[in-house]
Order: sequence, then structure tokens, then C-alpha cells
Amino acid sequence: VVANMFVIREINFDDPHNFLFSESARTVAQAKGWWKPGTPFDFTAIYSDGEYAHKFYSGRRVWGAYRRFGLSDLPDNYKDLLTDAVYPVTAKPASLVSTRDMFSVHRDFYEGTKYDMTVGFAAGPWGNPDRYAVVGNISGNWERSIGLYRTSQTHVVQMRSHGVGSVLCYGPHAAASTVFMPLSAGATAVPQPYTVGDPATFTHGSAFWAHKYVANIAKIRYSDAMKLVWQQQELLESAGEALIASLDGNKTTSADVLNEAYAKHANNIMDAFGSLPVQIVQAVGDGWDNDTAPLGYPEWWLKAVGYQKGPPPPPRRLRRTPSAAQGAPDHFV
Repeated sequence: VVANMFVIREINFDDPHNFLFSESARTVAQAKGWWKPGTPFDFTAIYSDGEYAHKFYSGRRVWGAYRRFGLSDLPDNYKDLLTDAVYPVTAKPASLVSTRDMFSVHRDFYEGTKYDMTVGFAAGPWGNPDRYAVVGNISGNWERSIGLYRTSQTHVVQMRSHGVGSVLCYGPHAAASTVFMPLSAGATAVPQPYTVGDPATFTHGSAFWAHKYVANIAKIRYSDAMKLVWQQQELLESAGEALIASLDGNKTTSADVLNEAYAKHANNIMDAFGSLPVQIVQAVGDGWDNDTAPLGYPEWWLKAVGYQKGPPPPPRRLRRTPSAAQGAPDHFV
């Protein structure tokens, strides 16, 4: 697991089976005064700058990813990730890993742990795990999640020697709200929606912008809106797996056949995500459940923001009510 920081630790220069290196690894380090012959050669300690944004910026993600792979006994705290070999360079997962498992890792916000970014005040009433950049003079830091809103694309590559060969699963924009689109090595064309994606200019027909638009519309009411996104992810990513399995079963699959199949699947993704913003607004817009009943706020949030200390009810007023008895007393209503 590599998260914006080197992870290779001590190199055994006498073990060419496990370590490939150039001689400059030693000569440069020695010339710079970073290493002396006869001492352990810790590649990360020698060549890395460590965690550059804040402590745990890299390590938390390494811990979080290994946790998703079933390695739950690794420490979540340390003194200095640069000098301390806290996490293994490689590790065997607790079970076989599928491409869908990899998708889940890229979408992780530490759910279910004490670092869960979908809970607490910062997540707001709707459990939004995104933490935007802070502008101002307040010092501090957010946790750095694995899933991140400011992602341009995510790749999961499956190396294979059978069927249509190796498969690239490409997810435009943020992993949490993207659909991973499969493309195999034998294809010779990229579906049109995936050839356009200028982050600075909205473009109709762009897969990047279709996913970015959905991701931002979902912020209206994240916890509820994302249920609709998850449904489409499950349907479309399952369809992508079925497509690869189907193509694998063909004895001869030309590049033209592959190109046509992937283009059709891409169009299905675009159709689904093109209609999602409307579905989300219809489902949760204005805080209403399909415009039939208010969705309300969670009680913990209402209490936390002082809802109970808001404006009081209107004053009770003395009003006369009809009475059969003359001279009957006034009543409060």
C-alpha cells in the first residue's frame, strides 16, 4: 500500500530475487551523506521526505487499506513514519481479493472505526465524509481518507493471461461516486465519453463530468442520496463483470467486437448517471421524501446545534370563547 510516501524499507543488496535496484541507489546516498556502507540501507528513511501534509496523512491510509484486506492487528499510531518501519512493505490478505474488493478500498472513509469520517459534527447531519480545504487562519487538519472528493480518476488493473487478457477498471472523478468501467488490453479504442474530461470546463457527454455532477448533487443530503448512487454502482459494475466474463467465453474476439461492447457499456453508464441528478433531487430535494413528507434531521444533530434553544412558541393570549352562560369567565386558548 503506497499513499503519497515511499514504503520500501531495508534493502538486501545480496538478494536480487526480491530486490531490483541500480547501483546509484547506494552511490547517490553515500555521496549525499545520507548513508554509510556497513549500515542498514533503509530506502524510505534515506530517500523519502516522510508525511508532507500532516502526521497520519499517509500512514492512516496504509493502515486503513490493510484493514480492508483483513490485517486488523496493525497499529494506528506511531511516532514518525519516516524512521519507524510501522507497516509491512507487502502483506498477504486474509482472503482472495477481487476487483470489487479493490473498488471498496478506494471508496473507504474508515467506516466503523474511531476515525469514521461519516459521523460527527464535521460530517454534518447527512454523514458527508468529504472535508474541503480550509481558508483562513485557523490551524488544524482533517483526517486524510482513502476516498477523496478531489480525485481525477481511479484505476484498478487486473493482470490476466486468459480470455480477453488484462483488464483496466477506470473510474472517473471520485471513487466513492464513480462507476468503474472495464477495458481489456485487446481493445483499440476508448469509448467517447472517456476521451473528454477537462476539470475546468463542464462538458456534456463527458464521463468525468457526469460523475462529478452526481457527486456534488448528492451533497444535498448525502446519506440518502448516496443510496441511489450505490444502487447504480452495484448494477453497472455487476454488468461490467458480466461483460468481461461473456467476452472471455468467446473463442475469437476481435478488437472491433471489444470496442463495440465497451462503447455500449459506457453508454449505459452515461445514461444511468445522466438521470441520477434528477432522481436525487426528486427523492430528497427541499428536504422532502419525494415531495410527500419531510425527511427531518437526526435528533443528535438537532440537540448539538441548539435547536431546543431556538425561538419559543408564540405567547398564550386571553381570548373570549362562546359560552351559553352569561358572564362566564374568559378562557385561555
